Amino acid sequence: YLISKQLEVEIAVDGIEALAKINSSVPDLILLDVMMPRLDGYGFIRELKKDTKMRGLPVVVLTAREMMRDVFAHEGVRDFIAKPYDPADLYKVITKYL
Repeated sequence: YLISKQLEVEIAVDGIEALAKINSSVPDLILLDVMMPRLDGYGFIRELKKDTKMRGLPVVVLTAREMMRDVFAHEGVRDFIAKPYDPADLYKVITKYL
């Protein structure tokens, strides 16, 4: 859906791969799932914050655990989208930050 809206999309299967990718090419926005193998969303955010040039990146969390909103807001996450979500709603949130 996002590609059909002319957005360039990079995919990582887990938090470790995502960190490697953003170190070689800094994105405009990160869509983050909380539940990932090897390094989950919480660990990813902690690692991301260690890099001063990455701290300002907008992060939008996709999660079935909306009750974690306050925890992630404290960590600097810009927005949340609860699963299941409508792709059009996701697009609206993304375009707020691009």
